[in-house]
Amino acid sequence: MLLKLDEVDDDPELGEAIDRWELSLFQDGPFRAEQLRESLAALLGGSDGLWAAAVRGAILLGETGRARAELQERLCGDPDPDVVRRALVESILHGDRAALVRELDESILGLRPAPIRHVPVTDTRALAG
Repeated sequence: MLLKLDEVDDDPELGEAIDRWELSLFQDGPFRAEQLRESLAALLGGSDGLWAAAVRGAILLGETGRARAELQERLCGDPDPDVVRRALVESILHGDRAALVRELDESILGLRPAPIRHVPVTDTRALAG
């Protein structure tokens, strides 16, 4: 994963998402929630905003419809830091964040299956912050 972080320089939105997530680690309450929202929006929102980012994140991380609904709820409002971190990890490992967003949109429309996750949900070592 460290080698993939070199690619951040080529993707300003990914860099912004990582920076905002890192800033959230040092904040509490509404300031932390705002950094997490901005991180998620930069990562998966594109020009569509936070709601679209939450839906895309749920598709990216959830295996079932029920899991996706739960994840979307955890990404809306005050986003769950762990879920935002998982979305960051998956996006970095995917390699092309912009292509990932397009793939997620096609998955939402039922044109393709959800992208394959690189980190199993049970593998918490890669998700630890």
